[in-house]
Amino acid sequence: MADTSSARTKVLAWGSNVFNQIHPEADSGSAPYTVQDAASILAICTYQTVVLTQSGDIQVLGEAPGLIGQAIQSVLDDQNSRRSSETDELVFVGYDIFEAVLDIKRNRCCFVQYGEEEEEGSVDLVEGSSWKTAAVDGRGRCMAVDLDGQVYLFDSVAILRAATGKGEDAVRLRDARRFTAHQYSPAGSSSTATTELPKFDKVTAGNAHFVLLTQDSKEVCPVWIFGDARFGSVPLHPFDHITLVGLLPPTDSSPEQPTPSTAPADVPFLMPVPHFSPNQGFPSRIATAAVGARHTLILTSDGDIYGWGWNEDSPLLPFGTTTEPQWENNLVYEPTLIPLPSHPSTADNTLALTKIAASNGRSFGITMEGRLVVAGSNEGECLALDLELGGLEKTPRFEREFSQIKKAYDCVNGWQLHPEMGAMDGGRVVDVRGTSLVTFITVQVKE
Repeated sequence: MADTSSARTKVLAWGSNVFNQIHPEADSGSAPYTVQDAASILAICTYQTVVLTQSGDIQVLGEAPGLIGQAIQSVLDDQNSRRSSETDELVFVGYDIFEAVLDIKRNRCCFVQYGEEEEEGSVDLVEGSSWKTAAVDGRGRCMAVDLDGQVYLFDSVAILRAATGKGEDAVRLRDARRFTAHQYSPAGSSSTATTELPKFDKVTAGNAHFVLLTQDSKEVCPVWIFGDARFGSVPLHPFDHITLVGLLPPTDSSPEQPTPSTAPADVPFLMPVPHFSPNQGFPSRIATAAVGARHTLILTSDGDIYGWGWNEDSPLLPFGTTTEPQWENNLVYEPTLIPLPSHPSTADNTLALTKIAASNGRSFGITMEGRLVVAGSNEGECLALDLELGGLEKTPRFEREFSQIKKAYDCVNGWQLHPEMGAMDGGRVVDVRGTSLVTFITVQVKE
């Protein structure tokens, strides 16, 4: 274990500052950027960044920072400053832009309404919101988990707002958007189940799919998924041996049709991923999940990582140089153990991860020693690498076989150790987060 007695943290960033979400000045030099006075990242979306400063204040960068700051002050009941020691209880809800801030401890939620100009926006604080967490996908749909562990799907955060509170209309709307348990048969039929869905604890979202974790990792299936089946993140049909799924109530106008929240490309079932079931012999507990645009990562308590989904940029598995360039080779159809690099000092000892992150077509991991592991797309140098990938192995450019659109960037071919981040001179990596535009890496450095 590294000596951290005289260490501090700083936040570095790679990517585009087009919304000033890295630095208040549009032209802030060249990467890596240092996020001014930041000790850690609290939350990120495409247009906004929320940081904890070295002095413990909360600072917002990017679009409408004053409005988000007002929402934070409202939920923390702190009219004089943005400082708080309870930021772990905050959940920021939004994909491109934050639309709500949940305070789990105080059971309240502040919704953000944007105007043409920042001063035209407003915030709306709701007491007794009963939401534990929520996530928004690239389509704007919002999946929320209440304090009882039940899961809901809303067409937007605006509908989530309408479903928040104790009024009759809000209760009715929650009833219409709550997943309930159904028995599933391979023939495709379903009927109301006598058992209930598990209690959920966490939800995260990609472009068009959601991944949920149950409150108890010893559940029959601790990982569940919902969403778009076109890119492998969700199967066209529930996996084999699945008998229990979640379904939304039918709409009033067309009882046989799914609600507007389920587009034609979506599988209508909230379904378990049996590969992680202790009952089927999976040996580890689930630590966390991370979601890219079209791929999913699952980290176990033993430091192993599993992934599935869209692999065109190789954020999951490496491509061989002789791999036949076929469209279906871009898909990883089911959870697969991802090969990790060997420990740099012992070739036969594979690295174990303590944290993971994903964004777009790229993936990240942090080892027990504080090294950064990267895979996939280096678009915008968002892998914290130069255009030549720092000497790491590149993914073959198979897209030339399929399209006249040629990507200007290269990809790291599967999971590889970053040549600098976490190495002796680069400081110990303690956190990594990314959006489609920016990657933030928090490092611990000695004073």
